[in-house]
Amino acid sequence: MVQYWEIITRLGIAALAGGIIGFERERKGHDAGIRTHMLLTMGAALIMLISVDGFTSQPPGDPARLAAQVVSGIGFLCGGAILRTGGSIHGLTTAASLWVCGGIGLAIGVGYYFGAIFMTALVVITLALLALVQDKLFTKQQLVLYVHTKTPKALKQIAKFLEEEGIDVADMGIEMPDGSERIVTYYLRSDHTINRNELMSAISDLEDIRNISWQDLQ
Repeated sequence: MVQYWEIITRLGIAALAGGIIGFERERKGHDAGIRTHMLLTMGAALIMLISVDGFTSQPPGDPARLAAQVVSGIGFLCGGAILRTGGSIHGLTTAASLWVCGGIGLAIGVGYYFGAIFMTALVVITLALLALVQDKLFTKQQLVLYVHTKTPKALKQIAKFLEEEGIDVADMGIEMPDGSERIVTYYLRSDHTINRNELMSAISDLEDIRNISWQDLQ
């Protein structure tokens, strides 16, 4: 039987690992942030603890059976983090970070601390440091675009326009503070120089656009 102190230790490490990865995601404005990653990692660790403790105390049994179900369940959760807009697909990196957090939680639950901690460090390096290198090497310009609209039709028009202009939507977020007007945040990347005035003018001319502003990231 797993001792109480060991249960507390493993769940605590799982919470810390998930929180570190979730902080990086939330810092960049993703909906799946600290709480989501922490809950997922702790849940995976707890299920693995139950699996190991239950099957080892009552043999014969296979502790990997519950772990396999965790991996399948995380797959459905990750699917909810992926969003397709026009010709672009967003949320794949966040979905991957959630999936990895599940693996980290399982590793901690079974007592594989070194692998879990080292993997957490690798994930943070991949998400934070390599993202900076990637942007510097492959992206000439980054831009944040804020669009206010009341209809979802405008979002399809914007996605189509950006695709035609060869501008990649690296990520996006949608808020509805008053329940009617949508405030859409686009994180744009392009391998060519973006003419801000032309971009603002073209999007402003689209139907149902109430307001538009931008912020340069470079």
